[in-house]
Amino acid sequence: EEVNFKSLEVKIRDNDKNGIAYSHSDLGDLYYDFNEYEEALEHYNKALEIRTMLNNKFGIASSRLSLGKLNHKIGNKKLAEADYLRSLKIAKEMKFREIEKDCYENLFRLYDTGNNPVEALRYLKLFSAIKDTLFNVEISKKIAEQQISYELIAKEREIKLLTQEKKIGELEIKSQNTLVIIVGIIAAMLILIALFIYLRYRLVKKTQDILKEKNTAIMQRQIELVEINTTKDKFFSLISHDLRSPFSGLLGYAGILKKDYDELSKEEIKSFVDEMLIIIDKIHSFLEDLLTWSKIQVGKVE
Repeated sequence: EEVNFKSLEVKIRDNDKNGIAYSHSDLGDLYYDFNEYEEALEHYNKALEIRTMLNNKFGIASSRLSLGKLNHKIGNKKLAEADYLRSLKIAKEMKFREIEKDCYENLFRLYDTGNNPVEALRYLKLFSAIKDTLFNVEISKKIAEQQISYELIAKEREIKLLTQEKKIGELEIKSQNTLVIIVGIIAAMLILIALFIYLRYRLVKKTQDILKEKNTAIMQRQIELVEINTTKDKFFSLISHDLRSPFSGLLGYAGILKKDYDELSKEEIKSFVDEMLIIIDKIHSFLEDLLTWSKIQVGKVE
């Protein structure tokens, strides 16, 4: 009794409604065993009230069964029958097999002592049938008793999970913001790199274009030099040819005059001198043309 009341105080302090109902139920069973029926009835009713408020089907069925036993014990058979049947109805609806079995057994005893053998036999058969089919009853009872506690724990876990999800969400937002900053920095670096590559490409291309132009100019100049050299070669070939013939004639006449001067007549000498003057005049004219051409080449004459 002392331990049960201490437990009840803890549950009241923690506002554990389901636990408070169980403590009242345990105290009711304790007073029932001590044959203190008024105290037992008081605690059973308190447990039923709380379980009804919580809509704890198992607890309601269990409290009704306990009240049925108590009323049967003190001779209130009508109240006992009503409590058993109400407990049985909930037990059958919710498939609380252990409570259903206890209801059948207690209804059998109620009708057996009340000189109602037909109902007693019916509930005895139902009791025997469900007793034979039940297995692992203790585990099923514990699972059913802890159903509400599990739901409360599940809600607490759900709250904790939501809190964790919120924290995770905040961390994800921070991570996303950090990622956005990192991506922005990388993007800026890539843009700078791309700009540098582009400017470098333009510079290289411009340099290549300049080199290409200079190479083209050099090639053109080389072609011009080749043409100039070719022209020069042709020119000197022509000069040597055009000068060789007159000078050959001039040297020929001069040689004749030197060799045969005393044997030649004045008319022949005069004829040779005239031919030499003609040749000298052609050479002079040719040299004048050559000088004019050279001035044209150096740009002194348009």
